Amino acid sequence: QSSVGARGLMQLMPGTAQDVAKGLGVIAQHATDRLIADPDYNALLGSEYLSQMSGRFDGNVVMVSAAYNAGPSRPAGWMQTYGDPRKGDIDIVDWIEMIPFRETQNYVMRVTESLPVYRARLGKDPLPQLFSEELTGSTLLPFAPKSK
Repeated sequence: QSSVGARGLMQLMPGTAQDVAKGLGVIAQHATDRLIADPDYNALLGSEYLSQMSGRFDGNVVMVSAAYNAGPSRPAGWMQTYGDPRKGDIDIVDWIEMIPFRETQNYVMRVTESLPVYRARLGKDPLPQLFSEELTGSTLLPFAPKSK
């Protein structure tokens, strides 16, 4: 459990986990203690939440990781305050450095700096574009919920 109460493998807040469980139709089997006791269950909820954030933020890795760590309303508010780096309102690195929560800022930096490593480990081609373009693009869009 984290200092703010996030639990288990995917570090889910209990309220978020409950909302996701409800959306998945598994609320009857949901219990906060299960977030720590059952890593498969935690991963199910965490991956669904990550998918939801990917859909909400058009697969942009910076926004998705900020939303996953701080909640979706935070990056939405920061985009209103500082501008939307996906639209070129502000440089993406400057935007990350303006995140007011040190933990979230650090989390976003660790996620984004790991992109080339995971791309290589998954056997993907090297980045065909500048890293800054990768950060303003839709890297995670394939993980968003599919339209029905």
